[in-house]
Amino acid sequence: MEALETFCRASGMKVNVEKSKALCSRNVSATRKEIHRSVFHQIRQELGQWKLENIYSPLNQSLQNYILTLTTWMFKLVQRSVGVGLVQFQRTEAEIIEGIIRMVVQKLNHKYTNELRSPFIRDQNYACIEALLKMQSREVQIIGIWGMGGIGKTTLAAAIFKEFSSKFEASCFLENVREESSNHGLNHIFKKLLSDLLEEKVHISTPKVISSAIISRLRRKKVFIVLDDVHTSELLETLLGVGHDYLGFGSKVIVTTRDKHVLQGRVIIHHIHGVKEMNFENSLKLFSLNAFNKHCPETEYLDLSMIAVAYASGIPLALKVLGSFLRSKSYHEWESALAKLKEVPNGDIQKVLRWSFHELDDTEKNIFLDIACFFKGQNRYKVTRLLNACGFFAEIGIRTLLDKALIRITINDSIQMHDLIQEMGHKIVDEESIKNPGGRSGLWKSEEVRDILKNNKGTDAIETIFLDMTQNTDELCISSQAFRKMPNLRLLALADNKAFQRKKKRTNETLDLPTNLELPNNLRYIQWDGCPLKSLTTSWPSKLVQLSMPYSNVEKLWDGEQI
Repeated sequence: MEALETFCRASGMKVNVEKSKALCSRNVSATRKEIHRSVFHQIRQELGQWKLENIYSPLNQSLQNYILTLTTWMFKLVQRSVGVGLVQFQRTEAEIIEGIIRMVVQKLNHKYTNELRSPFIRDQNYACIEALLKMQSREVQIIGIWGMGGIGKTTLAAAIFKEFSSKFEASCFLENVREESSNHGLNHIFKKLLSDLLEEKVHISTPKVISSAIISRLRRKKVFIVLDDVHTSELLETLLGVGHDYLGFGSKVIVTTRDKHVLQGRVIIHHIHGVKEMNFENSLKLFSLNAFNKHCPETEYLDLSMIAVAYASGIPLALKVLGSFLRSKSYHEWESALAKLKEVPNGDIQKVLRWSFHELDDTEKNIFLDIACFFKGQNRYKVTRLLNACGFFAEIGIRTLLDKALIRITINDSIQMHDLIQEMGHKIVDEESIKNPGGRSGLWKSEEVRDILKNNKGTDAIETIFLDMTQNTDELCISSQAFRKMPNLRLLALADNKAFQRKKKRTNETLDLPTNLELPNNLRYIQWDGCPLKSLTTSWPSKLVQLSMPYSNVEKLWDGEQI
C-alpha cells in the first residue's frame, strides 16, 4: 500500500487508505477541491450497513463541539454516500491496487479535457460523430471533422472529447495546432502530444527520430487524441505517422480542419464529416443561451431574436457572438444593432471567416470574389469557362474553394456560397475604396451602380458590375461615355427577372440608353435581360466569350466578323 500511495501522490491525486471506522466516518465529509478518493481497507463488512451508533460515537465525547456542525456533516454524508470511495471486503491487496490504479488513471484523464467555455447544443453533427466512433472496437480510427470557420468544429470535437476521453488509458487535446506550430514549432507540438499520452515529460530532438522504447510504450496504450485546426497534411503525417503505427489497439483520433485537402494526404482517414449548419430550432436555443441564459428568448424579444438567428444562418460562431453582444441591451438597442448588421458586418465574425480567404493565392482570391460579387447561384461549367477566359485557372481554383468550404456545388451543378461568406467577400471589395465606389473592383449595389453609369464615375479599377434591375423601379440612365473609363471591365450583368413581363407589355421604361453606347474590349461576358436595342453596335468587345440577352428586342447582331 505504501508504493501505491507514492504513485498516487506523484499523479497529483490524493488517495486515503483508512483502517479505522472513526477515520472512515470523518473522511466522508472532508471535502476538497482537489481530486480526492478514499479507500477503506481491512474494515468489517458491517460498516457498509451504516451502523449509525458507530458513526455518531465521536459526538458523545464532546457533544458541545459537534452539535453546531452536525447538520452540515450529515448533509455532506448523504451527498457523498454514493461516491464515497472504495470499500474493500474480501479482496487481495493486488486486486485492490489494480482497481485503484484504474480509478486514478480514469480520473486523471479528465484533467486534460478541454472545458467547453460556452453553451453547447448536441445536434445532428454530434450524433453523427458519436455514431462513427466505434468505442467498443479494437480498430484504430481517425475521424476528420471539416468545415468553414465558425461552423463549430472545435466545439464539437471538445464535446466528444469531454464525453469519451475518460474511457481511455491516456488522452490529449491539442488545440489550435496551426497557431501553436507557427508560434512554437512542430517539435513543441509533438513533445506535448507524447508527454500527455505517456503522462511524463518527454525530450526529443526532432519528430522524425523517436526511440523504440517510446513507440513500444505508446503501442500498448489505448488513447484518445484530438488535433484541432490542422492546416497541412504534412503536419498531420508527422503527428500521427502514415500508418499511425504507434497508436495502440482501440485508439481514436479526431482531426479538425478548414481544408478538406489536409485529410486527403498519406495518413489514412477512415471517415470525413462535413459539419452541417444548425437547424433553426437549435440555432434559436444556442442564441438564447448566450443572449438570455436560457433555451428560449424573452417574449418581448422573440421577433428580434428570429431576425438575429436568420442572419446567422446556422453558424454557431455568429449565434454566440450576436447573442453575447445583445445580452442585457434594451429593445431599441437590439433594433439598432440588427439594422447596423445590414451595412456593417460584425468584426468578430468577419475575422474568423477571413482566415480561409487569406490562405488563398491571388488567382484563387479573384475567383472567390468573382463568385461572391457576380457568379453566386450560376452553373458551374458556365462559370468555369468564363473564369478560364479571364486567365484564372478555374478548375483548380474552384477545387481549392470547395476544399476550404468557401463554396459548395449543388446537385444541379450551381455554385452556392453561405450568406455570411458572401457578405465577407462583399466587405473585402468594399474595403478596396471605402468612400469611392468607383475605386472598387466589383459593383453590385443598385444605387452605386446607377450613380456611376449615369454620371460617368467609372475608373480602371472596376472589373465586374452586377445590377439587379428589379431592386429599383426608377429609370436607369446610362451615359454614352459610361464605360469609357472602365477598360478593365470583364463581367457585366444587367439582370431583370421581370424582363419577360415587360416584353409582353412592350414596355422598357426602366432603361434610358444612348444611341452610341461604347463597351470596353476587355469584356468576356455580357448579360442584358430585356435589352431594348434592335441592333447591336458595329464594334463589339473583341474578347467576348458569352452574350446572354433573354427577352430582348435585338433583331440584328453586329456587321462583319467578330473574333
